[in-house]
Amino acid sequence: MTYKSLEASLLVTILALVFTTAAAASQYKVIYTFQSTSDANIPETQMIADAAGNLYGVTQFGGTHGLGTVFELSPNSNGSWTESILYSFAESTDGGQPWAGVVMDKNGNLYGTTSAGGDASCAPIHGFCGTAYELSPNGDGTWTETVLVDFTGDNGLTPYGSLILDDAGNLYGTTEAGGPNGWGTVFELSPNGDGTWTQTILHGFGIDNNGAKPFSNLLFDAQGNLWGTTAYGGLRDDCLENFGCGTVFEMTPQVGGGWGEHAVFDFNGKNGNPPAGLILDASGNLFGVAPYGGLGTCSGFIVNGCGDIFELVSSSGFKPRIVHYFENEPIAVPNGIVMDSQGNIYGTSFEGGVKTCGINQPCGTIFEAVRQADGSYQPHLLYAFPGETTNGFWPYAPLTIDKAGNIYGSTGNGGNLNCGISGGCGVVYQIIP
Repeated sequence: MTYKSLEASLLVTILALVFTTAAAASQYKVIYTFQSTSDANIPETQMIADAAGNLYGVTQFGGTHGLGTVFELSPNSNGSWTESILYSFAESTDGGQPWAGVVMDKNGNLYGTTSAGGDASCAPIHGFCGTAYELSPNGDGTWTETVLVDFTGDNGLTPYGSLILDDAGNLYGTTEAGGPNGWGTVFELSPNGDGTWTQTILHGFGIDNNGAKPFSNLLFDAQGNLWGTTAYGGLRDDCLENFGCGTVFEMTPQVGGGWGEHAVFDFNGKNGNPPAGLILDASGNLFGVAPYGGLGTCSGFIVNGCGDIFELVSSSGFKPRIVHYFENEPIAVPNGIVMDSQGNIYGTSFEGGVKTCGINQPCGTIFEAVRQADGSYQPHLLYAFPGETTNGFWPYAPLTIDKAGNIYGSTGNGGNLNCGISGGCGVVYQIIP
């Protein structure tokens, strides 16, 4: 063995020991296993937690009609959890196949979007059209769904991102297609006081340098500006035969009304592609992940590479920097991220791990990126999903941190291996770093 090959072998061994030690130090616990195709199953979106510690989430499939659910998990005094199906979608006028999680207002109402269902007249033209909906508790344990808007193409099409609320109770969201230019929208829903809502398109994306096809959710900064990401657009000479690698964009309210939109950061494949949703730290800096691009040999749909964590630093006019490039094992292809009160970042990765699931596909991991004194971040592995087991595998969704600092997440598969068609209907888990 040559000196260089010996050195490389030792480095791999050392890294394996470091990551094994980190993973062993964390505690992983499944708190609910989805039981059957009529139960909620295949959770692929981020959950939210209320003040009492209850978790709320959606599944794209499952439920009474097999077309998706909104569910609640409530903690019991003995450490177990109880699941309740709050609503089962029928993929009719009520919507279906929700890709986005829910948001809760101060009165306990839940709001979300579905990627399918809605206005039947839209289906022959566009196929799946989608809705924005409200779920209201009735006081007896049941919930009532109200469709707030039907997407038909002109007003947007197929929303995949979660909604957000402002202090006045207005909702904001995105659609990945449709709108005046056909490449997606940013929209606002305003309550009228009589139970109806008015939709306003704040921006219609075109296939240009400002971005196109926003798949993720929005967020507000302290100044009332909206931020989001697009999967296409930006530097159009670098990806997808001039369709672009995606952008981070800002929406700014204008004097006299309306909003202005501009791209703040362009992706080019080498610095990631496509960008996922953003988070904001206490200093006003923006963070996000790109699942592909950068370094490593992970195979992406648009560009290869294993993804990265990026930051837009507010003190320098939102100048971008790459926080960390992922390179193959044991963490690769990151999903969205969350941040704790100390500024540490937590996330899941769709690839990575030592065993394979499905057809020679990695099972996924959970990681932490610890903030250092100099502002840099040091990622390490918290948990590697061990295979097609009751512990779950393929963690599609970002994590959730509740007010007590507990960390929760879900997997799209695993758990009850007799459930579903691809090895289990998924689990909800808690992890203690």
